[in-house]
Amino acid sequence: MHAIHAERLYLFGSERSRANWLMNAEENVRLGDVTPDAAADWRAGLLAAGLSEATVRLHTRNVKTLFNAAVERELIGKNPFRSLKS
Repeated sequence: MHAIHAERLYLFGSERSRANWLMNAEENVRLGDVTPDAAADWRAGLLAAGLSEATVRLHTRNVKTLFNAAVERELIGKNPFRSLKS
C-alpha cells in the first residue's frame, strides 16, 4: 500500500479537513491501513472535540473525497469512510 504524506494530502479536500486528518493520524498513514472503525473513531473524535454535526459532516465529506480518489486510482480497494454521514 501507499503511504500518505502531508504533501499528497494537499491535493485533496479543504484545508481544515486535511489539518483534522493529519492531527489525528500517524506521521505516515498508509491508506490501506485505515479501517472503517478507525474512520468512525476519527469522526466521533471530531464530535467529542466540540465540532458541530454540520462541521463534522463537511470534514467527513472532504476526507471521503480523498479516499474515493484513492479507490479510483487503485491505491486501495474500498473507502473506509463510505458509510459515514457526510
